[in-house]
Amino acid sequence: MSFFGATGDLAKRKLYPSIHRLYHSGKLGDQFAVVGVGRRPWSHEDLRAVVKGICFF
Repeated sequence: MSFFGATGDLAKRKLYPSIHRLYHSGKLGDQFAVVGVGRRPWSHEDLRAVVKGICFF
């Protein structure tokens, strides 16, 4: 999956939690990947930290 606005508010509130639910319900395969583009200069680690805080991994 690829999308624009990966660092934005809508992704944080809607997209990441939805992807998390789909994955844990078994609807996404183990090879599923997300490629996102955002305006903020975040590293992979920065984005992972934000997503972990939202989705409670």
